[in-house]
Amino acid sequence: MKTAPHTSECDLRRDLRSTLRTGIRAAETVGKRLVSLGTPLTASDAAANCERGRTFETVYGSGGQSAKNCAGTHIHFERARNVIGPRIERLDRRTEQ
Repeated sequence: MKTAPHTSECDLRRDLRSTLRTGIRAAETVGKRLVSLGTPLTASDAAANCERGRTFETVYGSGGQSAKNCAGTHIHFERARNVIGPRIERLDRRTEQ
């Protein structure tokens, strides 16, 4: 998801929620679901060999693509220094480690 620049965390959260709801509705119209597992990088259908994999198959069925090798789910923040405020600066320093 990509949003326009925001001046407050509240506005960013509102925009992200709205975009996520739109994505969920779009998926539902074609009989799909959004799953927060990241993007599979391979199309292999390796057998589940861990508790997480077995849980995935229990919940979504054995027809799901392997999500062991995935890009992940993450957020990138673009911002100009000192524009948003010290709270966001601290968050940025913690996530850059």
